[in-house]
Amino acid sequence: MGAMWFMRLSVAFALGCFVGTFPFLAAGDTGNGNGRPLEVCLLRPDSLAGWDHGDPPQGWTIAGGRLSGGPRSTPLLSGYSFGDFDLRLRWSVALGAKWKLRFLRIPTGDSVDLTLSEGEDCGKFTDTPFPAPGSDSPPPSHGGPIRTPTAQEAVPPAQGPPAARDAIARAASHSAALHRRGERLSIIVDGRLRGQVELPPSLRLGLGLAVSGGQAELSDFAAEEPPGRPIFNGRDLAGWWTPGDLRDWNADGGDLVLTPHSGNYIRTEKLFGNFTLSLEYKAQKGCNSGVGIRTPRMGWPSADGMELQIWDTPLSSPIDMHSAMAIYGNVPPFDRADRSGQWNRVVIKADGWMISAWVNGELVQQSNTLDHPELKHRNLKGWIGFQDHGSWIRYREIRVLEAPDGAGLAVWSRPKPLRATAAVIDRIMNPESLSMADGITSGAITQEIVAADKPARVSLAGPGALVRVTQSGPQARLAFYFDGEPKPRIECKASELARHAPSMTDDPSPCLTCLTYKRRLDVVLGGTGGSECRLDYVNFPPQYQLESFTAPDSGFPRGWLGSVSYRHGQGAWGIHREFDPAPRAASPKMDLDPGATADLIEIRGSGVVQWVKLQADNKLLLNNDLWLEAIVDGTTTVSAPARFWFPALAGQEKADNFVMTDRGGPTIRLAMPYRRGLKLQAANHGRRAIHHFGAMVSYEPVTDENRAEILGRMQLRGIYQPPSRSTAELFHQEGFGRWVGWITELPNRRPNAAGGGLPAGTVGDAVIDSLGIESLHVDGNAAPGWNMPNLDLLLGRSGDFRSCLSGRHGRLLWQYLWLAPVEFQQTIVLRTTTSDLGGRLAWFYVRTP
Repeated sequence: MGAMWFMRLSVAFALGCFVGTFPFLAAGDTGNGNGRPLEVCLLRPDSLAGWDHGDPPQGWTIAGGRLSGGPRSTPLLSGYSFGDFDLRLRWSVALGAKWKLRFLRIPTGDSVDLTLSEGEDCGKFTDTPFPAPGSDSPPPSHGGPIRTPTAQEAVPPAQGPPAARDAIARAASHSAALHRRGERLSIIVDGRLRGQVELPPSLRLGLGLAVSGGQAELSDFAAEEPPGRPIFNGRDLAGWWTPGDLRDWNADGGDLVLTPHSGNYIRTEKLFGNFTLSLEYKAQKGCNSGVGIRTPRMGWPSADGMELQIWDTPLSSPIDMHSAMAIYGNVPPFDRADRSGQWNRVVIKADGWMISAWVNGELVQQSNTLDHPELKHRNLKGWIGFQDHGSWIRYREIRVLEAPDGAGLAVWSRPKPLRATAAVIDRIMNPESLSMADGITSGAITQEIVAADKPARVSLAGPGALVRVTQSGPQARLAFYFDGEPKPRIECKASELARHAPSMTDDPSPCLTCLTYKRRLDVVLGGTGGSECRLDYVNFPPQYQLESFTAPDSGFPRGWLGSVSYRHGQGAWGIHREFDPAPRAASPKMDLDPGATADLIEIRGSGVVQWVKLQADNKLLLNNDLWLEAIVDGTTTVSAPARFWFPALAGQEKADNFVMTDRGGPTIRLAMPYRRGLKLQAANHGRRAIHHFGAMVSYEPVTDENRAEILGRMQLRGIYQPPSRSTAELFHQEGFGRWVGWITELPNRRPNAAGGGLPAGTVGDAVIDSLGIESLHVDGNAAPGWNMPNLDLLLGRSGDFRSCLSGRHGRLLWQYLWLAPVEFQQTIVLRTTTSDLGGRLAWFYVRTP
């Protein structure tokens, strides 16, 4: 089949080119079911999406699918890669201008450049080293000679006097067709062969564009690859499986058809890494389905692999994280090109971290998932499958063109410029970033509204971001003035801020946000007297790129803000990257007698533990019998009751927050860097044996690529103190570091003058109200915003709740300061308003020798 296809295509290619045409399918054509190659457009009609994977593009305009550039236009780098391919385009240049089509060798980025211009250079191939000509490295070998066409093959250069040639150059529009099969890459201009180059057959190529010497224009830029081999035979379900009921799927007339029932995925037995997947689908009106890729055998695409969404909604519907060809829950598409009730042609390309998708020939999705705070943890290999989501759907022409493993062009993995919004979101999605000294500082302001006719004004100096807002009293109103503007960009009730500002959850208080400002943010607080607001903010050093707030998603990388909300929802279901590719260390289940200590896990070398799971019933968190101890680099860094490690999970399996969840055991996402090894131990401080428990950790070991980053991290330290009636000091830590969380247990009785109290294990309102914050001293100075008579405003609300980064349940109170950790250079001390304290644990990242 493959040899016959190549023969047919080669003949058609040659005939088509020499009569000035090219044998592509028309845009949007769904093919004829015979495995013909599929055309995809390489340019969006109105943006450079798909061409922004190098330096930020400058000096380009694009409208109606026509790309224009000039001498000041920066080179463009696409997110595409190919083995064998055909390309076609139309192009024109002003006199003296040249197009450069760059075919970049993967992974190095050294390239074979093709010139398109008026004159003799048109069709010329040249070698170019990476990153630019003139570097010290010698030009690479392309593996074969660059061939110049014969005189009979070549198109003659434009003739005539300079003025005439200039007029021809301005008016002339040319067609170009490139054809790569195996070792040969050919260029045909206006129907005539202009050049060829020989390349190693196994070499994969990326694609770039550049202009020199004058103005140039390009349009109708499209590509085809071979269609690959069928992965559905059209007769039965050989090679497919599902943990649900396979009988819900069947072969009908060559199509894969779903009789909706179980809500599961049908999955390939084979696992695929890098590939181009092509298929056609037709679905009932309102259908909700999806294409799962790179998912581990028992994983779920939207949580453990990736789901490219199929959802039949009106084209007028807003584009969001659930639209057709969204990387579900994480990256919305650029646009939509699906047709309700018709056959739709889909092409999905997975190349290293780059994921691209076309619908009916139009590019609607491309994401470098290495840059995404959640998707960078996903697998690069797994099954391909289709979702049963209770809607009728048919699939046909399901083919996969496999590609070698690899991460694609090395430049795709180059670190991106630091963005303020990305840094804030990364803290909540990947708290290991808190262990890095990034220069971001924080502060807090607590402001009371004295009376309705006396609004208060708070000013924050930039560059910075407001990241957390809490309020007492629902009638408080906020107005936000950015950078000295006379009118507020946001004006609303404090309880409604999550609807108007960038919001990571729907919680009104605490509202986790990222309102960025370049020079200054003025907040005017009004409303009912007696209300209070607390504002937590961060300031950024100069190296961070920052735009002042203009809209709820302004300044954020595409999909990042919505991904936080989706992650928050997944946490409520117990999902926490159980199937990510990071290595695991686990202990066997064991019993532990009273007074005994046992080793659970030991990891040697250097790395970072990403999360810790206690493989046990969370009823073990109802008392202080079981203790966990971490020994990092030979030093005990924390030793505390297990319930203080997992405070939100005591007596409850699911907690709607970013820190802890429970699937197969209580789990906390609190990174623990180590340089020479890490050991996790358990101890029984109770009077009864503890039965059938163990532990598991996910960790990132040090490699040549991450060595400097991991070894430069601060160390996690937890200070646990038992109950006391003789000190008001909640914690005291010295050195350089960050305070990132605290948990405290209220006393089990209400103190009063008569010495009476409540029964053990209970707590009354008087006890809760008696605990407030007297002061937070950082490096010997009182930090503003921390004096408060009780903890409601600090935690975000009163009563029993478990949400976001804070909570209160029974006698336990907790808060994680991931968005605005408090940095200290020498000392940090937190004092409370009472000397009657229960047990408490404070978390820090500290610099160690």
